[in-house]
Amino acid sequence: MSILKSPQFWLGIVVSALCLGAIFFFVDQQAVLEAARVADYKWLALSVVAQIVYLWFRAIRWRFMLENKISTMQTFHLQNIGYMLTGILPLRAGELARVVLLKGYPPLTMAQGLSTVVVERLIDLLMVLAFLPISVLSLPTLPDWVRGGARLTAVLAVVAILIVIIAANNRSFILRIVTAVCQRFPFLNADAWAKRVDALLQGLVTLTQFRSGAMLLLFSILTWLSVVVSYQWAMFAFGLRPTYLQAAFVMCAAALSMAAPSSPGGLGVFHAGVIAAISLIGWDEAKATSFAFLYHAVIFSFNILIGIIGLTFTKTSFTEIVRGTWGWKQQ
Repeated sequence: MSILKSPQFWLGIVVSALCLGAIFFFVDQQAVLEAARVADYKWLALSVVAQIVYLWFRAIRWRFMLENKISTMQTFHLQNIGYMLTGILPLRAGELARVVLLKGYPPLTMAQGLSTVVVERLIDLLMVLAFLPISVLSLPTLPDWVRGGARLTAVLAVVAILIVIIAANNRSFILRIVTAVCQRFPFLNADAWAKRVDALLQGLVTLTQFRSGAMLLLFSILTWLSVVVSYQWAMFAFGLRPTYLQAAFVMCAAALSMAAPSSPGGLGVFHAGVIAAISLIGWDEAKATSFAFLYHAVIFSFNILIGIIGLTFTKTSFTEIVRGTWGWKQQ
């Protein structure tokens, strides 16, 4: 019931509904169905194989961020449970679910898990911002405002990466700044905020040494290269023949659109982002729409399947995880 009282939940529902309404209003539905009918579904199956590789590299990266205190197979199943829950529950509950699950793997703590999940998302955002300007270089037909925005994201990504590296290597200095700033505002609890920032910086420990930072960067690049391949192969199914950089552009658009408020699973916003990106390239809108809906449906179904496998592997019930996650979220 607390979910139904959340403004964020209802905003997401409204945004998803508006996106879906606009898609069905402006796109020729018969052409979309025809594009789906003649699609070559073996490419969609191959895109799922690339998705598995993507998830495996993510699991390796998360294990590395957790200082190799659990196995890759364990992080693989924990993250897959999180993806399943994010797809069916509101407010991205799956991210918190895998943090809660970590308490069953001592000596890891939920605080350590939370810091790595936050840092993981930050790194993913920076990777997308880095991919975007590179992918735009291969698309001469894009409007100037898109190119300008892509260049701006490149600058922001570089600045953000430098800030993250500096923060990781100057932990005590950052904490002193946070404490000093909070003390100037009586309504802020300086000690509480210092603990929160310290927990976040703990997740950046892999950036305090060149070798570990390089490994984290390598795992992140391999992760995102795999998902671009998944997009490219799935687009092949609908007669679209994107280059690797064109597929990367579509992937970036999808990833950035998922940051908008939406219903569980990014319904509507994902499709709008993908259709807009493919249309900007100049390709058929009906094929783009058919690709967006079927690729989303395939990946969503696959995430549910591997999430269920993860529940079996961890010997945890769905109800137990949901209760634990919402209970912790409301604390």
